[in-house]
Amino acid sequence: QAKERQLLQDAITQLLDRVRHVSSATKTELVAESAWGVLGTTPETLVKNGQTLYALGANHALYILSSGTPTQIASASATMGTVIAASAEDTLLFFLDDKSAIWIFDTTTKQFLDATLRADTPGNWQDLFAYGSRLYVLARLADGSQTLIRIERDGTTLAAPVAWMHTSPSPIQGNATRLTVDGKLYVVERTGVI
Repeated sequence: QAKERQLLQDAITQLLDRVRHVSSATKTELVAESAWGVLGTTPETLVKNGQTLYALGANHALYILSSGTPTQIASASATMGTVIAASAEDTLLFFLDDKSAIWIFDTTTKQFLDATLRADTPGNWQDLFAYGSRLYVLARLADGSQTLIRIERDGTTLAAPVAWMHTSPSPIQGNATRLTVDGKLYVVERTGVI
């Protein structure tokens, strides 16, 4: 039974490696474990831009994580909700909060922009991913189904959200949790289906 379990695990790992979004960690590095207690906050989300790793604290402060010590570089507005997703492209970090608002941090000016775009109904945007000068948003509709929204961007200027998935029935079965884009679109459902 242990051998069968290992064979199954190996097959799943090979499949996920082909998807190119999951890899096994053989060498891990502890980053800033003990410093958070001193700062009086905990990391709410992580986002990597180039070689720089950022953490947004529960206190809405943005930290650079380098050499094991979080260094605060900015603070977001107190009106920012709890961040549920983050992505990066070019010199910009994008944060989606639980109020369905998108916040932008410009790494060159070290400034947060106020909520740049909000969904019509708070709580219906679930995840976002920046790719190709666009933001892709996983959204839940009023009937409980899910769709993808695409938002064109020019620097920090975001266009109006546009429903992007036009297939019926939607290939997203209503239980998607995360998405990523690399020229192709990948959606992870609660069931583990990608």
